[in-house]
Amino acid sequence: MSTTTIKSPATLYIEKSIRNHKRRKAQLKGRFLLLAIIITVLLVASGFFGKYIAKAQSTEESTNYKYYTQITVSYGDSLWTIAEENMSNEYKSEQAYIKEVIAINNITNADSIIEGQTLIIPYYSTTLK
Repeated sequence: MSTTTIKSPATLYIEKSIRNHKRRKAQLKGRFLLLAIIITVLLVASGFFGKYIAKAQSTEESTNYKYYTQITVSYGDSLWTIAEENMSNEYKSEQAYIKEVIAINNITNADSIIEGQTLIIPYYSTTLK
């Protein structure tokens, strides 16, 4: 024959409270884990997009626009002195700047510029005109 144990109402209440406590603890653990995952995803996403936003802003700040201006050659000027005075960091070398000035002005001999001659030269500016 089987014996059944009869538990007192106080014992039943305590056992039920323990089960509820364990269930709530598991629920809180799951919610905490979900919250931690959401925060991690948000931090990674904000870092990822923040990098691109900062890059876009820094690109906007450093945009240089290319323009052309007219100069008159003075006594003693050469393409080298003109390059030294007017060239900016956008060019790799003075030679690159001089090649562009020669091409723009259809100069056949780099040593043949003369006083009073008008040249078109390139320059860069951060101001959009």
